[in-house]
Amino acid sequence: LGAARRSALAGERGIFARQLHDVVSHSVGVISMQAAAAQVSWPANPAAVDSALEVIGTTARSSCRELGVLPGEVRSRTVEDVVALVERIRSGGTPVDLVATDELPDDIANVAYRVVQESLTNVMRHSAGAPARVRIIRTGAPADEATEWVHIDISDDGPGPGPDAVRGYGLVGLSERVQQAGGRVAIGAGANGRGFVVRAEIPTAPTGPPEAGGAA
Repeated sequence: LGAARRSALAGERGIFARQLHDVVSHSVGVISMQAAAAQVSWPANPAAVDSALEVIGTTARSSCRELGVLPGEVRSRTVEDVVALVERIRSGGTPVDLVATDELPDDIANVAYRVVQESLTNVMRHSAGAPARVRIIRTGAPADEATEWVHIDISDDGPGPGPDAVRGYGLVGLSERVQQAGGRVAIGAGANGRGFVVRAEIPTAPTGPPEAGGAA
């Protein structure tokens, strides 16, 4: 019983840590970018300053709400939440091209939101200003499978990971989320070592143990 209790506590702490990281890392990144934008815009462009402060306030209030209910999700995410997330990233000066399906099952929408959130936060932090692309596509079931798949691809045109790059907690948590949903994920450098790519595939219904992901 003691071993089972310790294992359960460790699992619960892991869930809490992942969600705490997701909320804090993203919000601090957005606030930092917007604060820098406000600083360089003052006093020549008051409208840009007002816009940056509005994003800072909205991001802070949203993060406080999420932190208040951890470790559970605030609510089921939607594709509209992903669109709003992309708009916040764009407002910080990162061009993002988004193509997304109109609707996703609730559980998959939550995972998709977190995958996009972590990936775009990393673009802001490590490839500031580099164009990024987000694709969320739902495909029909192949002839040999009984379920549909949702494909989530995020890539950027930044410098890419260096030879000594270490996968951080955010990417580890991202991989765990996808695998717990029965999916698979591949993370790594883009073509010719440039840019960074995150590719996740999630079934719309459980399909058995997840497959291990490799380099993108």
